[in-house]
Amino acid sequence: MGDAASCRPGRRNNSLTPGYGRSVDVAPQIRALTINYAYWKAVNYLKFPYDFSPQRGFQAVGLKGTLLEAASKDLLERTMFSGLIETKTEILAIVQEADGILLQLARPQQFEDLAIGDSVASNGCCLTIVGLDEESMSFQAGEETLAKTTLGQLQVGSSVNCERALALGDRLGGHLVSGHVDGVGKLSSRRDHEDWCDMVFECPEKMLRQMAPKASITVQGVSLTLVDVTDSGFSVALIPHTLAETTLGDLQSGDPVNLETDILAKYVEQQLKGVITALPSQN
Repeated sequence: MGDAASCRPGRRNNSLTPGYGRSVDVAPQIRALTINYAYWKAVNYLKFPYDFSPQRGFQAVGLKGTLLEAASKDLLERTMFSGLIETKTEILAIVQEADGILLQLARPQQFEDLAIGDSVASNGCCLTIVGLDEESMSFQAGEETLAKTTLGQLQVGSSVNCERALALGDRLGGHLVSGHVDGVGKLSSRRDHEDWCDMVFECPEKMLRQMAPKASITVQGVSLTLVDVTDSGFSVALIPHTLAETTLGDLQSGDPVNLETDILAKYVEQQLKGVITALPSQN
């Protein structure tokens, strides 16, 4: 799992859907990953016995295939990111509009393949390009986005993490990121040691149910590996490359951050609620 940013060369397209990029059938890998994740979550987080089988459990309560089909369909049809930041860029202008704002960002040199309507994750928020020229790219953010993310707190001159949407066939060095921010957290402390840094974040309690040590979390669009998860937040360890190549290196105590939990954890939590309710008690 990635705790570092990366510049990924080559062309990207704007959707993880058949017909874009190389023809690769990722559904079997997604299904296998989902099964393994469901088992790991049930045993390590929900304390199921080690011989628990997610597939048998789903079948026993009439849920066989539901998790796999839903996750596979959703992951194949939506625009996805990896959480490996391609570059930082600067906010050139913020224009107030009737129902939100227009964000104009400097267009990175390697983003030469973009077009109107493409998606770019900006500080972890999936935004659609509505304006484009050789030097800039523009996005609109509505009231809901501004209320649920940190985008409304940005200023002209601020740096943002940017990543183009994945294409089928791209390497997935981080984890699957939707660009739909789940909530806003806050950096509660950072400890710098030489070129490395340990950070502790506070976050909404409901998000903690979808976290576990060694699993993934997206912070400001960056795919990170969770170190510890507590009743009030979580910690991560950042390598020098991540600190230098993303905006995380500039964070100070009290700064707000966009957070997105692992998309597979959401499906697993939802389906295991039904499994736990329907399975006979083990007395």
